[in-house]
Amino acid sequence: MKIAIDIRHLASPNPSGIGRYTLEMIPRLAKLAPQIDFLLFASGSEKSLQYIPSFPAKNITVQKKEMPNRLLSFYLKSRPNFTLDKLLAYPVDGWWFPNANIIRTNLPYILTIHDLSFEFFPEFYSLKTRAWHKACNIERLAKQAKKLIAVSESTRQDLQIIWNIHAKNIDTIHLGVADNFSPKKEKNDRTNYRKYGIRTPYFLTLSTIEPRKNIESVIEAFLDWKRITGSPHRLVIAGKKGFQAKRILKRATNDILHIDYVAEKDKPALYRQAEGFIFPSYYEGFGLPVIESIKSGTPVICSDNSSLPEITNGQAILVNPYNISAIQQALSIVTTSLPSPHKISFSWEESAHKTLKTFKSLLP
Repeated sequence: MKIAIDIRHLASPNPSGIGRYTLEMIPRLAKLAPQIDFLLFASGSEKSLQYIPSFPAKNITVQKKEMPNRLLSFYLKSRPNFTLDKLLAYPVDGWWFPNANIIRTNLPYILTIHDLSFEFFPEFYSLKTRAWHKACNIERLAKQAKKLIAVSESTRQDLQIIWNIHAKNIDTIHLGVADNFSPKKEKNDRTNYRKYGIRTPYFLTLSTIEPRKNIESVIEAFLDWKRITGSPHRLVIAGKKGFQAKRILKRATNDILHIDYVAEKDKPALYRQAEGFIFPSYYEGFGLPVIESIKSGTPVICSDNSSLPEITNGQAILVNPYNISAIQQALSIVTTSLPSPHKISFSWEESAHKTLKTFKSLLP
């Protein structure tokens, strides 16, 4: 069996959560299924293609097509006979798209849906991103897929309700969490978090800085809590700047530190040294930072909506993301009496095993 995997989204530095998902899954899939030939397809400029990582497994071939993605997207949208299949180095049985993109193929394919936030909260996205969502026509892609992978039961239900997709066409496969996230302090922890200018004690929030993550409410709740308690804590906001980041961060004070993208190897130290992790997002398809924090033994404050109650399974303080007072009260609970949870059953190995089962749907 030969499967093409679209890795166009990896042709950039500092991969997002979807990029992390793809990077964690591919080596595991290759190891678990040595009989499958995986052809990884990437396109972009000569410079962007340099960011594509190497995959040493013998059953993985990486194909880099030096072609600007804007031009490729234009061809896919404007030329009815132009498909991604024609660009592949050799024929395959089908595709796996770990991320929605501008796609045209004549082959059966599996598509992973991470969330439908763009359907629920279009105002949280820039006009450019909304235009991209429209160009992708993700609903059409989802309905034409041989099978969909939803990263949570919450997302699976959204697909059924919003797009009327039958449950039998959707497999729920949770994301995983790496083994290096644990409560055990490491000797390099202090070095790893202090190089970002962080000093203890601190609360942490980690995500792309954008409206959907509700960071403005985190800032407001934290500043109110500090004013009332006189606590020495600081708030660390970690993540690259996204849509409206400047507006979101305008209330930051000397007690609030924004650091940009955090390297994967440094995240465990930032999580386990934090007093608490705050993530009152308005909507999540999964919420990878939440389970990473829980596995690191750090108390979590997160929203009571979408996928978050599902993945935390009673191991977090759930709050209404619109209620500043609730977030503020949760900060006091974390600093006084909340035990540190770290029982997480999600693993990338299990995700890969389940994804391989889904791949069987590509067979005639």
